[in-house]
Order: sequence, then structure tokens, then C-alpha cells
Amino acid sequence: MELEVTGAMPLDRVEALLVAMFQRWIQEHPVIDWMVNHLLLTIGLGMVTILLFWGLLRAIMRFSEQVWMMVLSIPFQGLRLLFNLFQKPFKGLLTFGANPSPSNQERLTIILMRLEELKQEQSDLIEEMKGILGSEPFRSIL
Repeated sequence: MELEVTGAMPLDRVEALLVAMFQRWIQEHPVIDWMVNHLLLTIGLGMVTILLFWGLLRAIMRFSEQVWMMVLSIPFQGLRLLFNLFQKPFKGLLTFGANPSPSNQERLTIILMRLEELKQEQSDLIEEMKGILGSEPFRSIL
């Protein structure tokens, strides 16, 4: 079975036409030509570009979230401010029969008495520990 020469001619013409169109397009777009000729660099730059845009998108999303949280919290902050403004005049009226705080001298006296109690308790515990450590059964374990 022989190949027909006449049948191969139109395919050669189509191929030549497509190659010519592609070459013309590449000449009109030199950046694409460089990208095709430097494929590894193109892939690397493409990955870096994608990562940069992804980071930019995340930053925009975080900023948007913060703006919305601020906008949605403004009414609550206003209510808190109003509550504090209206609470101040009535603050003295709401403390019925509250004991006044002890003076600094009284407070220091209370603190010193408590420290003495703790020191005495510490001394008692140290003596008990010495008694336990001095006992014979404990020494045999060591």
C-alpha cells in the first residue's frame, strides 16, 4: 500500500500555516518567547508571584476582618460609655453601709501579724521534718 502524495500536501500546507502563525505571534510577543526559552525561571517566577498575591489576599482579608470587627463593636463601646457616664453620679449611693478601708498603718499591722504566724508555722514544719529525717526507718531506706 503506497501513500498518496496528493493527500499529504494539504496536511503540509496546514502545518506550515500553523507554524508560520505561531512564529509570527511569538515575534509579536517577545516576553512569551523568553518564557518559553527559559522554562525553569518562568516556573520559579510564577510560583513567587502566586505566593506574593496569596499573601496580599490574606492581608486584605485580615484588614477587612478587623474593619468589620471595629464597625460591629462601635455600638457596644457606645453603650459601655453611656453606662459608665450614668453610673458615676450614682456610685456613692450604691455603696450602702460599706466598711471604709483600713488605714495604711492598720493594714501594715495586719500584714506583719500574718507574717509572724507564717514564720512560726514554718519553724514548726521544719522541726517536724527534722524529726522525720532523723528517724531510724528512714535512714535504712537511704
